[in-house]
Amino acid sequence: MNAFMSLFRTHEQVLETVRKVLKSHGLSITEHSALLHLAMAPDRSSPLSRMAERLLISPARCNNRGATTTW
Repeated sequence: MNAFMSLFRTHEQVLETVRKVLKSHGLSITEHSALLHLAMAPDRSSPLSRMAERLLISPARCNNRGATTTW
């Protein structure tokens, strides 16, 4: 149990560091994940439904910033 708790605390510390760095660039973890998905996708594009499925979000949320941000 101690090993699990140590791992969990370390994970939380790393996640918090990642969130701070992404926030300094104006990105959330979900937005960063979307950019990674597109970077690895063939032709650097992906249907919104596929992105939503991969990111575990609704298709509507996937299009949330589409009008103001070019991904």
